[in-house]
Amino acid sequence: ILHVKDGRSIEDVEYLFDETDNVDFEGYTNFLPGTYFVDVAEEDEGKLQTIINALESDGDVVDAEENSMMHLIQPIMNSSNATETTGDFPNDPLYQEGKMWGQTAIGAEKVYELLKDFDVKRPSQVWVLDTGINKHEDLEAKLYKKDGHGHGTHCAGTIAALTNNGKGVSSLNVNNKFIELYAEKVLSDSGSGSIGGIAAGIKKAADEGADVISM
Repeated sequence: ILHVKDGRSIEDVEYLFDETDNVDFEGYTNFLPGTYFVDVAEEDEGKLQTIINALESDGDVVDAEENSMMHLIQPIMNSSNATETTGDFPNDPLYQEGKMWGQTAIGAEKVYELLKDFDVKRPSQVWVLDTGINKHEDLEAKLYKKDGHGHGTHCAGTIAALTNNGKGVSSLNVNNKFIELYAEKVLSDSGSGSIGGIAAGIKKAADEGADVISM
């Protein structure tokens, strides 16, 4: 990933076009003004740090970095095993059984009371940049992407599960009127994705009018 100085372009970076440096570049993509994804030939990938150092020594370059892979980590599970009934609203089973410890911790019942009859001018557009969002009886999204991992769908439920429908979990998306969900798959079904791919997802969500990006 290459970032050049204001007023410069990739054509100004001599190292990329120097035929005597014994390094081959297969092309590039202009991601944002001044920011490029540069494709290094497969046989030169072992020289990546040398290439990055050479690029950063160019006077037209701000910085360069490897398009590294990011990976999901195993979530830390709360040890709470509370099972007492929490109240009449919402009627979602896992909330009623006291297993939605996060919502209990933030005092969600008081929030529900405030939100139940709240007049919403428009819902917030929330983009979930993750492993995707599967169709599910307790979710309603504007844009689904197949999720072979489950993490993205889980996060989407935390954000905007259909609430007070007598199914599954609850969220603060009371009466399903506060949030519109959109999925952008930036992580594979194994839970991995590149910095460049994630950045592209952020740009897409922003271009489409996201109010909130969840990662």
